[in-house]
Amino acid sequence: MVDRNVPPVDDEKFDLIVDGDTDLGEVVKLGGFKDGKRWRILGSTLTLAQERKIRIYKEGVLKHLGDVRNLADAKEKADNLDFRLLGGQALLSFKKKYPQPDNNRDPVIFGDYEWQSPGGVVCVPFLGSADRHEWYVGFSRSDCNFLKICRWALIPKS
Repeated sequence: MVDRNVPPVDDEKFDLIVDGDTDLGEVVKLGGFKDGKRWRILGSTLTLAQERKIRIYKEGVLKHLGDVRNLADAKEKADNLDFRLLGGQALLSFKKKYPQPDNNRDPVIFGDYEWQSPGGVVCVPFLGSADRHEWYVGFSRSDCNFLKICRWALIPKS
């Protein structure tokens, strides 16, 4: 029996409900930064009509994409597989649905759009689990080499 408190294994499909009212500043604060409101989102986030505040993503997967040179390379690799990267707005929903990390210490990256710190550093958020018991939120520079251990949150292209 699969434990539903932990994330799915690679390529196992999952559905995720994402709240359109997610406070993106909260993601930044969970990453250890004091003022999440001073960060900028570079790209489009989930915006929904007032009467529809959630979005359901069907058949998402976690997938290792191999060695990835940078965020653009990750997007290209996902695109070649007929997927796109799931954005950081889904990070808190994912963490809520799967409150316990699996036994895999590989980080889960949410890279559909980039975040810019007040100091100008451009990055993407991820969930990590150094001790395998609790998630932590971190940020990785989007221009860096992502190792093959990284798992990417992907959704089918629509």
